[in-house]
Amino acid sequence: MPAITRPSSRAMNPPWVEFPDIPMGSAGWRMGHGEPYMQRWLAFYRALPSGERSVYQTSWPAPRSWAGFFTYVDDGTLPPSAAERLARLEEPQLPPSPDERCILDYYRVQWLIRHHLRQVDPSRISDRHPSPYLGQRDGEHLMGYYEGHDGSWWRVSNPNRGGLVMLRIDAELLRDWNERLL
Repeated sequence: MPAITRPSSRAMNPPWVEFPDIPMGSAGWRMGHGEPYMQRWLAFYRALPSGERSVYQTSWPAPRSWAGFFTYVDDGTLPPSAAERLARLEEPQLPPSPDERCILDYYRVQWLIRHHLRQVDPSRISDRHPSPYLGQRDGEHLMGYYEGHDGSWWRVSNPNRGGLVMLRIDAELLRDWNERLL
C-alpha cells in the first residue's frame, strides 16, 4: 500500500478553517480581521513546490462556498461564484420608472450606479437636500447621491445587514424625513 503524503508540519490551515465567519471574496480578507492571515497564507502557499501544493489541496479540500479558490490562487481563474456575480452585475437592468421610489435589488442598484446614474458633486447636495445625513438610520452607511438622466436624485446607502438601498429624493421623501424629526 502506498504511503500517504501529508503536508509538512510547517503547513498553515486554509483561510476557511481559521476564519469560518469570513466568506470567500469578502472585504474581510482585504481590509478586515482576516487580512493579515490571508497575506501570510498566500505567501506560504505560493512558496510550496507544485507537488506539495497538490498534497495540500487534497488534504484541505475547499468547501462548496470556496469552490475554485485554489485555481484562482494558482492561475488567476475566477472562482465560479465570482464569475457568476460579475456576469450578473453586467446584465442590463431597467432604469427606474417615474413612480418608483425605492430600489432594493442589489444587482439592479449596482448596474444603475455604473451605467445609468452619475454621482452628484457633494457641493450640489445642499441645493436639493437640506442635509446629506437627513433620513439616515442607525445601522446604515451613506454611499452617496446620484442623478438620473431624467434629473431625478437618488440616495444610495448600505445597511449593516448587507445589500443596498436606493431611495428617490423627492418632496414626499423629504416631507417624511422632516416629520420624523419633529
